[in-house]
Amino acid sequence: MKTKPLTFLLALTLLFLFSGSVYGDDLKDAIDAADRGDFKTAYKLWLPLAEQGHAHAQFNLGNMYLNGVGVPQDYALAHMWWNICGSSGDEGCVKNRNLVENDMSPQQIEKAQEMARNWKPGVKKKGIFEQLREVWNKVTK
Repeated sequence: MKTKPLTFLLALTLLFLFSGSVYGDDLKDAIDAADRGDFKTAYKLWLPLAEQGHAHAQFNLGNMYLNGVGVPQDYALAHMWWNICGSSGDEGCVKNRNLVENDMSPQQIEKAQEMARNWKPGVKKKGIFEQLREVWNKVTK
């Protein structure tokens, strides 16, 4: 029965070695891509983070949609992303949402607000403790 604790220890070690901050790496890679002018890559990296509730990614998607950089210009989508991240208290998102409203029709604002109300966060990636619990459950079966 010594193999179970050994297996658990090995799994735990591998988990810590290879479980770098997924959010941090993707966020940094997206920022690096945007800095290089590779907005399509930045969008591909920011979108999943934004869908999982990451305010920084939501803020940046709003900027991309406002300026039509890497995506078609769409004030309603810019407003939607800023409305979503503003609802968690991000003052920059609230400020940008309020500013873009000056360039939007009442119908566009209504559409953006409806999209934000209907938005549901995606499935978040598992945290380290959830991963450890799964490893423990497999080892102790």
